Amino acid sequence: MTCACALANKGYEVRVFEKQPVLGGYCQNFKRKGFTFGAAIHRVGGIYGRDNVNCILKEVGVTQLPEWYSFREKVQVGDRVINMCNSNVAESLKTIFPEESENIQRFWDEVMKINDLLTTIDEGANEGIARFEPKDLELLKKYRTVSIDEFLSEFFVNEEIKGILVAVSDAMPGGAVFAFVRMVAFANCSELTYQPVGGASAIIKALADRIVELGGEILLNSPVEKIIMEDGQAKGVICKGKEYYSDYIITNCDMNTTLYNLVGEEYLNPRLVKKVREKFTESPSCFSVWLGLDKDVKELGYEPGNLTYYPEKDSVLSDKAKLIADGSVQRDNDFVLISLSANNDPKSSPEGKGQIMIGMMCNYDFENLAELRKTNMQEYRKRKTEVAHRLVKKVEKFFPGLSDHIEVMETASPATFERYTGNSKGAYGGYKCTPDLVENYSAIDGKQLVKNLFATGHWGGVGDGVIFTTDMAMRVADKVLTCDMRKDLYDYNKKIS
Repeated sequence: MTCACALANKGYEVRVFEKQPVLGGYCQNFKRKGFTFGAAIHRVGGIYGRDNVNCILKEVGVTQLPEWYSFREKVQVGDRVINMCNSNVAESLKTIFPEESENIQRFWDEVMKINDLLTTIDEGANEGIARFEPKDLELLKKYRTVSIDEFLSEFFVNEEIKGILVAVSDAMPGGAVFAFVRMVAFANCSELTYQPVGGASAIIKALADRIVELGGEILLNSPVEKIIMEDGQAKGVICKGKEYYSDYIITNCDMNTTLYNLVGEEYLNPRLVKKVREKFTESPSCFSVWLGLDKDVKELGYEPGNLTYYPEKDSVLSDKAKLIADGSVQRDNDFVLISLSANNDPKSSPEGKGQIMIGMMCNYDFENLAELRKTNMQEYRKRKTEVAHRLVKKVEKFFPGLSDHIEVMETASPATFERYTGNSKGAYGGYKCTPDLVENYSAIDGKQLVKNLFATGHWGGVGDGVIFTTDMAMRVADKVLTCDMRKDLYDYNKKIS
């Protein structure tokens, strides 16, 4: 939607094909008995996230920006509670662990050094790299293939410190250092977290309205069945048997679907196919529960923010790894996200009522749910409900009596997310951001997969979430403009930096 809007704003004739009856993918809302629930996006981020989105919307000509609300987002590691957005991460850690002050400072200096180099690259790609000294290039080379686990072990033996840093950055076991550094730096920007009134779908609505205003067309319930290939080039798409021709095609859907179903392997560079098959793996999925409550959360004594709870302080990374491993099952020490932030949004719940979302990251075959959905729908529903009730029971540690106030309960397994968004295996972040992906992502990052076909969104590069995908979209829009020898580029990375 961002890329379509950016190109429409530059005078291109744009047509958007949306498979579902609702725009937005993971940014969409759904309604149940008067409650409006956010499907997946429960925060855009700190002050940087809010300003980043507003800045992009202004760039593409949106004049009515979303209204935003703020809230506290906390993580609890064992019995220790920390604010996820923390304007001075290093000093906070030194206060908690004074004996580790020297290691914390060494860690923080290295994080900021890497972050500054990544920012320079963002500002101008090769132009930025040309400004690097040899020692800068050596630092990037050193960490390019290092995992988060290995990076943290360079500085700390204390597992609790590692766990807190993983928690505040929402890091992934085996994940790439560069993504971890970015998230730690973003967490350092402010004390509050932000979300639009109306949820992330408010961003989608602003983009959709602008596309239509510029004469663009948005087709709902319109899955693309094939990308038309002629002379090795993408020339158009087929939707519901009808052919639509275009100078450029931009795909935001699952990369596996794009490459193998919509294009066809026979048209692809064998090196690209080999890299995607061998080096790229889907990110984990989620199991989610949405609860509509018969009372306002404040009346129940609950704070309307977000909390991520890690029961075991000394095994955060390994506990996460078990949850996203093949054949994973629900355990007592699974971490869980408890989101009450939507209660700050006057549009989310009926008068005098409230809501909670409970989520846990997991593998596609978590509790065998994906297979059960194919083979035994009755058992699938039963197992899904059991997992949901155990999650509610765990959350009652923080919100006593929660079960007595449930008016609506909706659940989603990874198979549910796959069905509604088309993301392979219900992946919530495109490809998992591993060192292998960082090492090889240039094969897809903002490039033409075949001539005239670009990929954007969280499958198109390294990263996920609203900030990354909108940023990626602006870069792809510039790629199209460059193909047409246009000089009026957005050059957005430079501006936002």
